[in-house]
Amino acid sequence: MAYLRDIKWFRNYMMNTRRSNRFNRFGESLFVAIIDEEVIGIGGLNIDPYLDLIDVGRVRHLYVLPRHRSSGVGKKLLGMIIEEAKKYFRTLTLYTENPIADKLYRNIGFSRAEGIQKASHVLNLEGKEGM
Repeated sequence: MAYLRDIKWFRNYMMNTRRSNRFNRFGESLFVAIIDEEVIGIGGLNIDPYLDLIDVGRVRHLYVLPRHRSSGVGKKLLGMIIEEAKKYFRTLTLYTENPIADKLYRNIGFSRAEGIQKASHVLNLEGKEGM
């Protein structure tokens, strides 16, 4: 199946180029969006590697193929990441310089981060019910 090959490629990429980011620590997950056996999007959840706090998660590697953007795939992936993060973290951070991504994150409820190392956005997960 084509999508299994694509997932293996991504997992190998992550393990070989980012040894510290394997999505295998407590609370960490990797999500994959698949349509017709094709990987069209990915997004991950890590313990924030830039902060020395185990209750702060970080959105990592959120990416949707260009032809599937503006179709709700990124929003769905992000929603799944947030729901999973609520089980383990009190706060979620991320970093982006992309103005389109900034709009997505702010529409979901993220705020611009100030004073948080290597973070452009932050979301307080405490007291948040299903999104």
